Parts: sequence; C-alpha cells; structure tokens
Amino acid sequence: MRYFVLNTDKRYVPGAEEAMIKNKKASAYGSRAHQIDRLRENDRIFLYSNERGIIVRGTAKGKFKEKEFTDKFHDVYDEHYMELKNFENISYNPITHEELKNITGITPSQTLIQLPDEKVAEEIWGAFSGRTK
Repeated sequence: MRYFVLNTDKRYVPGAEEAMIKNKKASAYGSRAHQIDRLRENDRIFLYSNERGIIVRGTAKGKFKEKEFTDKFHDVYDEHYMELKNFENISYNPITHEELKNITGITPSQTLIQLPDEKVAEEIWGAFSGRTK
C-alpha cells in the first residue's frame, strides 16, 4: 500500500482546493501537474491544506486525467488529476499541521510527498475515524 500527501496549492492556484473537494479528486497544476502521474490505483491520498493540515483522505481510482483549469482570477493552468473513491472530508476538523508533524516528522512543502513508513501512514489514516461526521 502506498500513501501520499498532496498539497492543495491553494496559495498559488486560487480555487483549486475547493475544486478538489467538490469534485472528489487529487490535482496538480502547471509545471507541477505531472506529479499526479505517479499515482496508481488504490494508492491512499491525503489532501493537505496550507496552514490547516490534512483535510481529506481518499483512494486513487487509478487513471490520471488531463484538462485545463481556470482559477478564480481566470488564469488557466494545465491540470492533471485523479478521481478519488472512499472520499472523506474533515476540513471542519482537520488533522492539524502540528499533529501531522508530530506523527510523521514532515512538513509538506512539496506538491506530492510519498510517505515511506506504512505504519506512520496508517496512523494518519486511522486518525480520521474520530473526525468524520
């Protein structure tokens, strides 16, 4: 089982985070769009929102897609995305940046990070249980 943390890039692509949540997908844009191509079917994905923490978890459906994405300011970006199944949104009660750092020792500063320690990744996956509605 592979686990990834995907930064929603809300600082650089306005509206991207909202689109990911609304459309239940993991996306990357512009020069970073190709990062999504690394994902495979049944990979587990965490969406990370800057300054908030992990807000979503889901499982990759397996085939990335491409399209153009227009942000809130009408700038257009290449978008690569993968739809997610088993989608759970905890943006109302996220796994905070501090909690994530305590569990994993990492601060997501890249678009897509693979978590190398499956035991640690399972701990994050399990932390959703008490936070979902």
